Amino acid sequence: MFGTGVSGRLRGLPLLRELFASETEAEVIGWKDGARLFPKAVRLLDIPTYRPSVLAGLVLSLGSKTESTQRPVGLSLVEYSKNLPLVGGAHAQEAEMGYNLVALARDLLAHARANFTANAVVVPVLQTFNVLLEADALRRLPEDPKGEKSLQELLSIVTRNVSRLKSIQRIHESMKM
Repeated sequence: MFGTGVSGRLRGLPLLRELFASETEAEVIGWKDGARLFPKAVRLLDIPTYRPSVLAGLVLSLGSKTESTQRPVGLSLVEYSKNLPLVGGAHAQEAEMGYNLVALARDLLAHARANFTANAVVVPVLQTFNVLLEADALRRLPEDPKGEKSLQELLSIVTRNVSRLKSIQRIHESMKM
């Protein structure tokens, strides 16, 4: 069964309940209210099974042209990122330790690399990096060799084939770096 563990239970069920279960049937979760939804949604990045899909959705939301979506997802992702440890424990599996800042940067870069020619994917990734950089959420990355390598790779992505870029939005986001 997709998304379930050996016991057939939904992976991350305790966190899902904590974030989205209503205490009373009258309580409304507020799915339409980005200011209430996105702080909860970013915490789903703590569940490795859902991480790629959740991150892709957050990046796409941040890249939307709707201020009512951009602002809350950006603020939520910045706050979440600032509270992440730089790296996981030395002897622990990343899945056991949860997410970390270096892994977040690595995953964002992997998403851009896998779709390098698709401006509809790369531009929102660049916008996400810009939001995180402007809020100083990535300032700790150079403290770890893998984090520093991520920043170098980001620079490589924004400067690669720059003379052949045709998307004004991609050029603009690249210039912000």
